[in-house]
Amino acid sequence: LLSSWKDGIEPWRFQLPSGYADLPAVLMHTVFDRPLFRAGETVHMKHMARRHTTAGYGWVPRQQLPDQAVIQLENSDVQYTLPLSWKGGSAESVWTVPTDARLGKYWVSFLRSGERVTRVQGGDGYAEGDGRDEGSETGEAGEAGGDAYGNPGRYWRGGSFRVGEFRLPVLKG
Repeated sequence: LLSSWKDGIEPWRFQLPSGYADLPAVLMHTVFDRPLFRAGETVHMKHMARRHTTAGYGWVPRQQLPDQAVIQLENSDVQYTLPLSWKGGSAESVWTVPTDARLGKYWVSFLRSGERVTRVQGGDGYAEGDGRDEGSETGEAGEAGGDAYGNPGRYWRGGSFRVGEFRLPVLKG
């Protein structure tokens, strides 16, 4: 039989990861205290790093963890760097939005010492010009090449938040 109905919906047909070989070596995520801030307010972040193992998720070895978090305005060269101190697979950081900060979406990404990112493009999941040799095909975190999602180089993105102008409603009771 040439039919493959017994296989069900195959993830690779929709460019979705379908196995451990398709997943990035290190997964990063940032949890924010809230998603919307005004200029001058403080952003509290908790960053988590995990890796895929045969049993599920596991801790990331210290030598593979990034040294710094970069907060960058989307489609701009405006960026702020924060040092990271990892403890038990997570790190916390606090950043006060400058009073003269531009409004828009800010992305948190992670780098090791000596790496750089020039610009976060809107919603595409990777950075251009991350300072890596793109000739290698290793695809490992911290190596040149790319991950299985088609992103050039190793680039960890943790999450995003918005800086905007808004008024809180005044309620009288």
